[in-house]
Amino acid sequence: MSSNDNENSTYSAKNIEFLSQREHIRKRPGMYVGGTDTRAFHHLLWEVVDDALVEVMSEHNPCDTITITLFSPTQVRVSDNGLGISVDALPNGTSTMQAHMTELWQSNIRASVLNKPIQVSGGLHGIGAITVNALSSNLVIESKRDGFLWRQTYSEGLPTSKVHPIRPLEQGEATGTSITFIPDFTIMEKGLRFDFRQIMERCEELAYLLPQANFILIQDESIIVYDKPNGISDWVQAINAHQQTLHDVLYTTGETTYLTQSSIEFSIKVEIALQFVKSDEIVIQSYVNTVHTSDGGTHEDNLLDALKTAIYDDNDEDTSLKGLTAIIHIFHADPHFENQTEIRLLNDDVKDVIHDAIDQLVQDNADVFNEIKNLFRR
Repeated sequence: MSSNDNENSTYSAKNIEFLSQREHIRKRPGMYVGGTDTRAFHHLLWEVVDDALVEVMSEHNPCDTITITLFSPTQVRVSDNGLGISVDALPNGTSTMQAHMTELWQSNIRASVLNKPIQVSGGLHGIGAITVNALSSNLVIESKRDGFLWRQTYSEGLPTSKVHPIRPLEQGEATGTSITFIPDFTIMEKGLRFDFRQIMERCEELAYLLPQANFILIQDESIIVYDKPNGISDWVQAINAHQQTLHDVLYTTGETTYLTQSSIEFSIKVEIALQFVKSDEIVIQSYVNTVHTSDGGTHEDNLLDALKTAIYDDNDEDTSLKGLTAIIHIFHADPHFENQTEIRLLNDDVKDVIHDAIDQLVQDNADVFNEIKNLFRR
């Protein structure tokens, strides 16, 4: 090997490319939103929505309305009536609002609004706002709080203005946060557009999963309000509207507490709605903190195991659950997924709370489950 070849093969610090958080997101969008295709394009919108859902899912916050406004096929606004993102200055002089949009935090900065740790959160675990900002050609964040409407603008993840008050809030005007953005088509595939029907379906889904909140979708003169006060029970009923059902929809919840490695106590909550119909199919939809786990995971597996145990008494006979329609929703402070796009849950710690919830459901509906047992054993 020549001395020149040896020099070229030497690895040193100058060979390492150092990227900021913003630069890394823009260079490797697949690591954050799954790519640059239409699914990733819509993932940007859902990250902003998930950011607002933090306040909806808080037990100590009055946020009960999220509004999605489509100004054009490529420009969208997400607004909520929460407490409004903080604009206070941090020790380094940066406003909390700007930090929320540009800096990597260990938890979603809306925790500083609530003065409490975030119990559950969907999205990219607190970096959704940073990701969307970095992948947007233009973004405007506004916050109604402390008596004013505050605003800051961005382009490609960099601030183009300081945080400043626009006007005083009117008497009785609600607080809240709104983010308006246009995806950056130098990164996302050209020609992509927001799919109104897909957004409609997600808003309805969220209304079922979070019955304490309303979801409003606005486009031009069209205003659609999604309000599902009975939650996933009504969802199962809607799915089976044209099926021959064997019993009324059954609903149960469960909760358990656990300690993290840092000795912080959190809770795991589950809600389950199910119904058997005359069919050979099984329909299960599973969610974690409102995120659809399309590939299932430990929550689905444990739901099926618990039902099989309840119906078959651990016998080794055929354990078919044909005709089952079920929706399971887990609220978890520390969910683990197979990948960043969160399509399969890996947590083993959900087992006990699911089995306990099904045990309670069986006790409360003994007659129904006796009939189900008899049907499956024929």
